[in-house]
Order: sequence, then C-alpha cells, then structure tokens
Amino acid sequence: MIFHSALEQEDIQELMDKGYVNYLAVDPEGKLGTTWGHIKATHYLRE
Repeated sequence: MIFHSALEQEDIQELMDKGYVNYLAVDPEGKLGTTWGHIKATHYLRE
C-alpha cells in the first residue's frame, strides 16, 4: 500500500489494529473483478 505522505506512529498502529480496509476508496467485496479473480484462482479450466 502506498500513501501520499508519511504516516505517524498512531496511524501505523491503527493500520496494525484495524487493518487497511478503512483506507480503501472502493469496497472490493462482491465486485466482478474480485469474483472473477476468485474463480480463476480456485478452479482449473481443463482443455
């Protein structure tokens, strides 16, 4: 993850405690790209 500015110690601790999901602009849950990536990662398509 890349941030525009340096993080303070409190910011880093919050990321460690709560995770980075709160910092994302878009929720990836249920999106087509996320679903397709999961399908490709978990299923083999045999030719």
